[in-house]
Amino acid sequence: MGNQALFYPAAGYPHKNHKILNDMENFEESSQLINEMCITLKYEEKRHFPMWVNNLGRLSSQACGEYYQSVDALFFPSLTESYGLPLIEAMICGLPIVCADLDYAHCVCGEQAIYFDPDDPVSAIKALVLLRCKLATGWQPDWSIALAKLPASWDEVVQKFLKLLEK
Repeated sequence: MGNQALFYPAAGYPHKNHKILNDMENFEESSQLINEMCITLKYEEKRHFPMWVNNLGRLSSQACGEYYQSVDALFFPSLTESYGLPLIEAMICGLPIVCADLDYAHCVCGEQAIYFDPDDPVSAIKALVLLRCKLATGWQPDWSIALAKLPASWDEVVQKFLKLLEK
């Protein structure tokens, strides 16, 4: 398997941890592992990134869905999340997920994601090596358990929230 195409749909907030991409640039393995990392910063948020980073700008829902279908995996280094919608979108698309080894990600992704220390570019590179090795064997994640834990609708979320407030 050759270099990987990765997708990170996220705004430019500091907690989204785009800085790890620049930290990874300092290691030769990055360019050997990553063909392209597509990100979705607004053009005015543009900053220096490695050559393998392609800033697509903000995408429509349809265009975002098309990118999920065209990449090898979701790369998600965010340091904190209130929900982590890209994780769920990637699971629905059947994509492998390489993400921060943090509680929010474990809660959403369970055992199927490949985790890395979001403060350590070497850890992220090792996770991408693991992804490449797993994909080379034909591995695909089974998101059925993680997806089964999700509410069926926002109405269900609201009902559960209201029940919590009543207690």
